[in-house]
Amino acid sequence: MSNSTSNVAVNVARRSASEDPSLARRSTAGIASLTARFDNWLFAGCHPTVCSILRIATASVLLVYLLTLYGELEYWFTDAGVLKSATAEEIGQGVYGSLLFWLPSDLTTVKLCWSVMFIQTVLLWLGCLSRFQVACLFVWLVSFQHRNSYIFDGQDTLLRILTFSMIFMPLDTRWSLGRWLRNKCRSATAIEQLRDAWATAALPSAWGLRLVQLQVTAMYLSTAWEKYRGLTWRDGTALFYVSRMDDLYGRVPLPDSWFETPWLLAAMTWGVLATEAILPFALWWKPTRLWALLAAIGLHLSIEITMHIFLFEWLMIVSLLSFLPITLPTSPTKVEKSN
Repeated sequence: MSNSTSNVAVNVARRSASEDPSLARRSTAGIASLTARFDNWLFAGCHPTVCSILRIATASVLLVYLLTLYGELEYWFTDAGVLKSATAEEIGQGVYGSLLFWLPSDLTTVKLCWSVMFIQTVLLWLGCLSRFQVACLFVWLVSFQHRNSYIFDGQDTLLRILTFSMIFMPLDTRWSLGRWLRNKCRSATAIEQLRDAWATAALPSAWGLRLVQLQVTAMYLSTAWEKYRGLTWRDGTALFYVSRMDDLYGRVPLPDSWFETPWLLAAMTWGVLATEAILPFALWWKPTRLWALLAAIGLHLSIEITMHIFLFEWLMIVSLLSFLPITLPTSPTKVEKSN
């Protein structure tokens, strides 16, 4: 019955289009307009300052990440540690690649790889050939994480996604040592010619930035949905059980009365759930973007203060910086200054 109904609807639509050519033209124009709007949203120019802020923030977090790994390189990433390279490769069944599978699995080699990764992170922070550095860092992250996947979790995946997305961003347009050195080597005439070119050039494509924004949106949507499916989040008691997780909670002790007063406990629990459900929409709407950004950063800072989750909250804050409401230049003079 449903098939016959749909066939009738299709035939009616085709007959209407054939009888009224203007209807077909309007439909084609509507589809073309939607496609053009989507392309403009995905690929239109972005303010390069946001990408430079992301570069510096990501490199700062990555430096902390690497320093915490250094003291345990032998234990986690060599054959003298808990997992031999051949065993790790066998566990991956050829699906997970790693440069460390192809190199000697001794401490000297692993320290050398770590040192190269550390130097490239510093160069990324300074803004020296940043897209090349971040592409290499993505490969290093994959290599170390696949060498011993048992010690890594979701925050490591988020770091990989963030570095991969940054490969497609203009990272050296602000606060870049490499750009400064290149300009120092150019003559005054060459710099003036570059400024004239920048004044008429299109702004950098935004789609690398959109990858980060879409990832953040998907994370909040999935988190809100999964929490809503849980009974304790719906009845307002989830944070009571969180406060009893001794291995994760308790960095800064909070009064027990906060979690033992039913109405206050419910308000905090539902507040977290509501915030994470609203953020995916509020971050995209310009009038609420700044307030949503502040609320999201406040949420993650409160989790960071009270719980032991290593760098996940800081990685979320860095990813949220992709939504910074910095307006685009609207005149050639401003474009020149922006570049």
